[in-house]
Amino acid sequence: MSTNEVPNPPPYYEAFAKPVYPGAQLAYSAATEKAESGVPTVVSSPALPYLGMIPNGMKIGKLIVVKLIVKPNPKRFHVNFQCGMCSNPRSDVALHFNPRFKDKTIVLNTLRNTRWDWREQRPKIGFPLVPNGTYEIMFLCEKDKFNVAMNGLHLFEYKHRLPFQNISALEIAGDCDVIEVQYN
Repeated sequence: MSTNEVPNPPPYYEAFAKPVYPGAQLAYSAATEKAESGVPTVVSSPALPYLGMIPNGMKIGKLIVVKLIVKPNPKRFHVNFQCGMCSNPRSDVALHFNPRFKDKTIVLNTLRNTRWDWREQRPKIGFPLVPNGTYEIMFLCEKDKFNVAMNGLHLFEYKHRLPFQNISALEIAGDCDVIEVQYN
């Protein structure tokens, strides 16, 4: 390989090199952090609502993959990257990923001190989810943002509004059945 060539990313990073929506930026990181054993931690068929600790905490290069099936008549579901496991008062949420089927949009937000920040809605066109669909949603933590991909295609990025080092738990709830959660 010449000095001008860029090495191919590991297979699980390929999704972040294929922008789908206008304005999506190339997102590629060769950094990867696995569980202490070097093998991903997998939680299979968890009951919903699911709330679990993220093994070894959130770090740059941490990849979390959520495989799920959307229910037949969905309204919404969410995946929250939380800074704790408290419900009252509720822990901060660094990333709230919330597909809404009636509006055909994905809402992204941050909960800070029990108050929601400004909401980002994406995509405005081309809503990528359908009832009964099976999806693999990938969340890659980078220094200044999360990159989100679905079924191998990059969807968008979400800039950190809270320090990613504070993220310790993952919550999933709503109109879906989770096949597995993979912590890489």
